[in-house]
Amino acid sequence: MNNLKIKICGIKSPELAAQTVQAGADYIGLIFEPSSKRYVDINLAKQIAAAVIKNNAVPVAVFTTHTAKQMLEICNFINVTTVQLHGDISQQQHNLLPKYFTRLYVHGIPKDADITRDYLLLDKPFDINTMNYTGDFRLALAGGLNINNIKSAITKFRPHIVDLSSGVEDEIGNKSIELIKQFIDAARGDL
Repeated sequence: MNNLKIKICGIKSPELAAQTVQAGADYIGLIFEPSSKRYVDINLAKQIAAAVIKNNAVPVAVFTTHTAKQMLEICNFINVTTVQLHGDISQQQHNLLPKYFTRLYVHGIPKDADITRDYLLLDKPFDINTMNYTGDFRLALAGGLNINNIKSAITKFRPHIVDLSSGVEDEIGNKSIELIKQFIDAARGDL
């Protein structure tokens, strides 16, 4: 798929963010869930987002239990207009964010979602052979993707975005630039 975008989630340094974008990633996810091993505080997130933007990619703020006010404060501080909404609170309050924000919805799509701007993100391990998606919403795939199954997932689902986190880690929470490069090469290879 020529227009396939790649998102690597859970990057924890500006240097690795820049290397990841230079390797071909289009989006870098910044995790704001404090219980996550991939969590970054707001000051580090601002540095990472700046490195991502400087390298012509899009930083994505990943929220769970954040209110619209909290999300907006964080996004304004770190210069981000794309959000990934995992938790019930963040999804329930997404409509209080500015309309120009792009949203990746993880737990279904609200009535007021914008089909031309937003995405449905399937973020859980799934069986490529038994799962189907026939909706109209732009699809982003995550959860269980790796170097070995990415080609078949892309071929079957034709997603707009593939999103990887743990599949490019050499230990929980720590990304490997070599694994990132291998994944990007596999995703962008001949389909």
